[in-house]
Amino acid sequence: MKLEWKLLGLAAALAVPLAAAAAPVLVARGTVSTPNAAEAAFAARTAERVSRWLTAAAVPHVVVDDGALSARLAGRAGVAILPYNPDPPAAVISALTAFTARGGRVIVCYSSSPALADLLDVELGHYKAFRAGGRWSAFRFSADTTLHVPRLLRQDSRNIRVALPLAERSRVIAEWLDPDLRPTGDPAWLQGRRGLWMTHVLLDDADEAAKARMLLGMIASYDASVWPPAARHILEQSSELRPGQGFAASLAELDALAATARDPGAVRRGAAAARELRERLQAWLAAGEYGRVVETAGLLSSELTRAFALAQPAPRPGERRAVWDHHAVGLYPGDWNRTARELARAGITDVFLDVLWPGFAHFEAPGAATSDAFREFGDQLDAAARAGKAHGIDVHAWKICWRLDRAGEERIGALGREGRLIESVDGATKPWMCPTDPRNRREELEAVVHAATRPGVAGVHLDYIRFPDPRACYCDGCRKRFGAQTGQPTAPWPAVVRAAPGQDAFRRWRAESIDGFVRDCRSAMRKRAPGVQLSAAVYGKYPSCVQGVGQDWARWVRE
Repeated sequence: MKLEWKLLGLAAALAVPLAAAAAPVLVARGTVSTPNAAEAAFAARTAERVSRWLTAAAVPHVVVDDGALSARLAGRAGVAILPYNPDPPAAVISALTAFTARGGRVIVCYSSSPALADLLDVELGHYKAFRAGGRWSAFRFSADTTLHVPRLLRQDSRNIRVALPLAERSRVIAEWLDPDLRPTGDPAWLQGRRGLWMTHVLLDDADEAAKARMLLGMIASYDASVWPPAARHILEQSSELRPGQGFAASLAELDALAATARDPGAVRRGAAAARELRERLQAWLAAGEYGRVVETAGLLSSELTRAFALAQPAPRPGERRAVWDHHAVGLYPGDWNRTARELARAGITDVFLDVLWPGFAHFEAPGAATSDAFREFGDQLDAAARAGKAHGIDVHAWKICWRLDRAGEERIGALGREGRLIESVDGATKPWMCPTDPRNRREELEAVVHAATRPGVAGVHLDYIRFPDPRACYCDGCRKRFGAQTGQPTAPWPAVVRAAPGQDAFRRWRAESIDGFVRDCRSAMRKRAPGVQLSAAVYGKYPSCVQGVGQDWARWVRE
């Protein structure tokens, strides 16, 4: 289940100054090393994720295409990160070899290149897949590692590419663990003479703040110049409950909350422990013990978070406390009863289960391919609903709308040929069903109703119930429907709706089309599944989201 960490809150604000600074770190975006457009898109997202974490840790860096890596590595030494670069060409391998000869170091994740493996002193093994989440659920670094990294990090990986150490040239420094934190026997990280190797990519499904600190510790072991600003930055971020609040204001908030807490003494003891730990961290910072600061700062954040949790009052009658489950298999795959029991014990009242995408489901749904989790553990919506009923937890079918990430290339191609995909202003299509197309609306509405009528389902939760961005959709179908439904001019298209007054009318029409779909869902559910709740995950920035992505959620609440 995904955890959001406040450490990442200032990433966007920090991105510009960090990019402008001298950058000792290069992040290589997979381009020439990827075999197709889908892999290149995945590589780009992975590089962006690593960049976001480096920004959060105040590590100066630049992101470059790996096709341009040779030129960027010339004449410099530092650290190069290859977050997902499956098969770099010979020119890139040659540039990396020369880079390491000058003292540069490389951090590689999940490559299938024997030449790159040889450079990093590891031997590539075979690809291993697990059919549903759960086998590789965390990794733990060995106690004797010299890297200043968190000892244990959570991550649910469904597959790895085994890599083995070479005698006297490299060693395993972290091992994969199963959901019960037992060793699987599979290496997670290896360290050689020229850098580090991970047997999967870094995912953003959990422990994001810890991963930012991990990358910092790895880089700093090769380039100590990143330590001082990063340690100061992480200490300050770990010293506050909310971004920018500061330590004094955080303690004041805890003190005020303690008055209504079930155990005021526990809250105040937690605040006192946080104050004592922060004083210790400040002393280490003054002494230049930056690694100790970074390693321990997470404990300060945990102390504050724990005190804040203890300060919360008991649930009021009718209050909802909910979690999202992105993997849809619970905390213990195959054992929803255990998951529901633990959630109920923690005061959770609702679970939003990510079970249904266009053309893909964790249960049997018309027109949808069933998932690996379904084949491994059975109908996840049914299992969760039955366990939820037994433990007093409401289960909501989380419905991803329009997005085709899990639909498969064959289905995406068919929808493209039928003219049912989003089209951006430059004419490029996206793997996203056009929300104004009646065929798509009918298909998505049927999926919503099917989920709502499943036994024991308490609600349907709409996600991505919007357009992807302001540049969509400008397909020919949208042109015809906009003109027919509004009487507005449609030529020249799309220029006529890219500037006032046509732009204002087009944005209103986009938002009203999404409004209409939500209204249709509510109406159909009242008829077919009375009592089943309808909710949505929405943009927080209102009303800009109405113009930007056509999402007028305030109107949905009013209606």
